[in-house]
Amino acid sequence: MSTDMSLREENPAQSLIEWADAGAAAKNLALSMVASPFVPERFKDPQQAAAAAIAGASLGFSPFTSWQNLYVVHNQAAMYARTMVALVQSHGHDVWTESATDTKVVVCGQRKGSEHVERSEWDITRATKAGYTNNAKYRTNPREMLYAKAAAEVCRHIGADVLLGIPYTVEDLELTEEEPTVTVVRETPKRRVHRKSKNTAPTPVEPELDDTAPIVDLVEETETPEPTPKTLDDTIEETA
Repeated sequence: MSTDMSLREENPAQSLIEWADAGAAAKNLALSMVASPFVPERFKDPQQAAAAAIAGASLGFSPFTSWQNLYVVHNQAAMYARTMVALVQSHGHDVWTESATDTKVVVCGQRKGSEHVERSEWDITRATKAGYTNNAKYRTNPREMLYAKAAAEVCRHIGADVLLGIPYTVEDLELTEEEPTVTVVRETPKRRVHRKSKNTAPTPVEPELDDTAPIVDLVEETETPEPTPKTLDDTIEETA
């Protein structure tokens, strides 16, 4: 399988077959090697290990070099800046450090066969303006972080064709944080239905009492008996 990372393949179909064969071989190799301590924990899954081996092969890495030097950060393949520098230098390009302190690092590079010198300068002011100093490593190891930015910038400029497969550094991707995924579950309010019983008589409603109404005493009335009409005998008795 060719590791030439040109943008255009002369025979895409043949290249696809070669990649498929290489993928099968990488999977078989990964299955037999993932239990080894030489394979880091991040590639203990055979499929991940096979993918890393294929990605590294496109850069000219052996499987073990791929497993030791490739990383996945925020679902992006990446390598450390020092690995990027070594890869670009292996293709005949020059990369060197002009100066380095805890506040400023200058890295230069020159593409093979070119007289142009690429120069990248990164200092704390520039990193702060770009929002990179939110990373705690800029406080604990600022020189290394500034070097990573400057070196990666030079490598991408003079060796873009070399890094076409993996253009990111671990240091670059560590500067960004993944936004947490928030799942919102909306509950449907339950509707309560009150059903009337068919056999239940309606509850009588008592009238409200008016507290302001005057109190009236009720007196029981007695009926006066009507006088009995006098008879003739009663009149004789009264005159006797």
